[in-house]
Amino acid sequence: MERVAHKSRSPREAQAWEIAQYQRMTPAQRVYAARLLKERAYPPPRPDVRECHRRNKRATARPKDLDDLEHLPAKKKRPAARRRKG
Repeated sequence: MERVAHKSRSPREAQAWEIAQYQRMTPAQRVYAARLLKERAYPPPRPDVRECHRRNKRATARPKDLDDLEHLPAKKKRPAARRRKG
């Protein structure tokens, strides 16, 4: 994906150009851009959000919480993400 710069004279013109740029992108390009932004904001290793729920439920040790733990989905290992060249 190539980088494109655009100078605008007003915020409205900048917003219109940005919307047009997104519309020109294919769905695959938009997903790729979103993943890149996510990796910049939250670099690996990213914690599994479900882990905090498991820890909190174990800490309270209430029967209902312990029962809930049995029904939570097991943590799955994801394959390493492949990076695209370019």
